[in-house]
Amino acid sequence: MLAYAFWHHPAAGVAAASYEEALRAFHRTLTGSAAFAFRDVPWFPAQSGYLDWYTVKDFAGLGELNDAAVTGARKEPHDQVARMAGAGFGGLYRLVAGQTDLPRTTSGTWLSKPAGMKYTDFLEQASRLVNRSSLWQRQMTLGPGPEFCLLGSGGIEAPEAFSPVSIELRQVWPVGQDGILRADGIGPPSVAM
Repeated sequence: MLAYAFWHHPAAGVAAASYEEALRAFHRTLTGSAAFAFRDVPWFPAQSGYLDWYTVKDFAGLGELNDAAVTGARKEPHDQVARMAGAGFGGLYRLVAGQTDLPRTTSGTWLSKPAGMKYTDFLEQASRLVNRSSLWQRQMTLGPGPEFCLLGSGGIEAPEAFSPVSIELRQVWPVGQDGILRADGIGPPSVAM
């Protein structure tokens, strides 16, 4: 499984509530996606912003997402939130351990492999941290921040040697009208047509 991660924030003068509603309207047209609000991320150019996480089966699915996200029923919701956006940049991750549970994700811990440590040793140790979480590895050096990410619920403890950067993630999507997380908001890793 792959994930396209998109870090972004609203343009100056755009209210967070309006931006979040436009963001939810776009995510309603997709399956396999989530949107989170965050604060104080060292590699992000603003104090706060949003992280969209779009899962796809493989690289072909990434191409399908790229094309389908801006066509048909998704075009206007995409264009609306895009008009409201300020800076943004994306990344590409591959699931290396655990299972993704985006509706229950409340935190992310980004990790770096210590210099001199073999990838096999790092992955073995980092995979032991997977408990109610998933371990992702950035692909092709696409995206900001450290190379590895643990997404899960609650705090995720990691050894200091991995230079952990923990980020609280507030669910923006999937949520219901009443603000309660919707377990059915995430479908299979594909684009809804």
